[in-house]
Amino acid sequence: MLYLNENIDKKTVYEVVRLLENAEWVHLLATGNSASLAQYMGYRLGRRGIKCTFNSSSDYYMNHLNLAGEKDVAFVITRSGGSKVVIDGIKLAKERGLKVITLTEYLKSKSAMLSDYVLLSNGNVNKFAYFRSHAQLYEIAVIDAILTIISNDLAKNKEVSEYPELIMADTKV
Repeated sequence: MLYLNENIDKKTVYEVVRLLENAEWVHLLATGNSASLAQYMGYRLGRRGIKCTFNSSSDYYMNHLNLAGEKDVAFVITRSGGSKVVIDGIKLAKERGLKVITLTEYLKSKSAMLSDYVLLSNGNVNKFAYFRSHAQLYEIAVIDAILTIISNDLAKNKEVSEYPELIMADTKV
């Protein structure tokens, strides 16, 4: 966790936050073990009033990207940065004129090289470690930092973000 602080550029984080806050739609792309992180982030963005699409199936997110507009943003979550379906999604997003943000462990990955903004989730950015940990702690830390800044910025729009809680309150004990 100590390496995260060394490899996260604060200016980039705030630029990413502004892109997400001002996007017409945020399209979250992830596959495999990273797909659950996209679901988590999508839920949290939606609770803050930010429209987004997310799905664990690449068929679905490719369809959403195909319909995307230039005011939309693609946020990619990929540990290795080498998943073909994610790289294809980045290429389609770029064709549609979207800004692409990638959260990855490897700065020299194909996904990172194709992206406009890169957020690193690993201290060792140059080496692909086959026997690495499969914990998602680093990715969640970066995602939650972004979501916390967004929540603080959007606190004024409390109406939008609290309405779903009121609806779901009836289902809670």
